[in-house]
Amino acid sequence: MAAADSGEGQDPDPRFTLANERTFLAWIRTAMALVAAGVAVEALTQAVFRELCGQRSPPVFSCSGCCWRLTRSPGG
Repeated sequence: MAAADSGEGQDPDPRFTLANERTFLAWIRTAMALVAAGVAVEALTQAVFRELCGQRSPPVFSCSGCCWRLTRSPGG
């Protein structure tokens, strides 16, 4: 009778366990890099939009306000 049929488990190959750990750590590293990139973009664009619009408002509002101000026609 084969080991799979008898219900007895076998120890997995350590390479699989280590590969799973490396994959998990790669996902964590990627997530942390995306968070850091988001913080950097927020920090850099907040100063740019503050200079363009001359106002202190939340980043979403300053972004939409600047886009509206830059795209509207000069005549009105």
